[in-house]
Amino acid sequence: MDKYGAIDVGTNSIRLLIWEEKDGKVNRKKMLNSTRIGQRVDHTGCLSQEGINISVDAIEDFVSRAENEGIKNIPIIATSAVRDAKNRNEFVDAVFSRTGKKVHVIKGEEEARLGYLGVIMGLGQVGNILIIDIGGGSTEFIYGDSKNIKLLESINIGAVRLTEKFIENQLVTKAEEEKLIDYIDESIKDIIDIMKDKPIDWLVGIGGTATTMVSMDKKMIVYNEDEVHNTKLERKNIDMIIDRLKKMTLEERKGIAGLQPKRADIIYAGAVILKRILDRIGKDKILISEYDNLEGLVHEQKRGKII
Repeated sequence: MDKYGAIDVGTNSIRLLIWEEKDGKVNRKKMLNSTRIGQRVDHTGCLSQEGINISVDAIEDFVSRAENEGIKNIPIIATSAVRDAKNRNEFVDAVFSRTGKKVHVIKGEEEARLGYLGVIMGLGQVGNILIIDIGGGSTEFIYGDSKNIKLLESINIGAVRLTEKFIENQLVTKAEEEKLIDYIDESIKDIIDIMKDKPIDWLVGIGGTATTMVSMDKKMIVYNEDEVHNTKLERKNIDMIIDRLKKMTLEERKGIAGLQPKRADIIYAGAVILKRILDRIGKDKILISEYDNLEGLVHEQKRGKII
């Protein structure tokens, strides 16, 4: 039996993947801890001490879980918030001190490439694919087919970053909504112009915003990865969720079936990013994948490539 693991330190959450493969069958286990390490990085330029402490605790726990599964060499990557932070070395050093593991702070382009590899593993389809990865701090656009990446772009718009930038009220005001939409449209204008002339057979969404939108659409009491994976999410359903969210207080959002309470404050901005991308590309649905950059890391390990 082959066994692999991977840890991703995102702006909103830290995730662990345990991958077991035996006789051609795969068993995947994912765990998540919403540490919000990227909170206010856009304003202060630094990771908070509280965010560092909570995140190091979470990584130590995940490393221990992986080692208990017999996985000794587990890659750890950090993305948008950590790479943007002036004090990122403080976090990297703290993780190494506690776990003996190195955190690899990767560029947006590498984050996109790993997401692409993960989607290809889980999609099982051919054709031209545009992958949209909406994270807490950034959104990646990855265009390619089953063999090659043809274009990738990382843009600093994410669910945490834009919530902090534009949403001050629990009940979203018209002015906040308009400023948010204008900012998103301006941020994605160039990549959308490029993509308009390219054939897209599959539009695929990955990341916490995308999977949460399916979970909410299906009103899941308990999150089910298999039920989310390769589900088509209609734009009209995204519109209905957004209209509902902007009229609800934070406490009311926390009661929505399928929405993790720790994501309740940022899901609106993430959903609007997703909607604007679909609107500008002119697609009425998006395929949501549970396979993402964590699976991409496993793909690289299976090829003998360790970062």
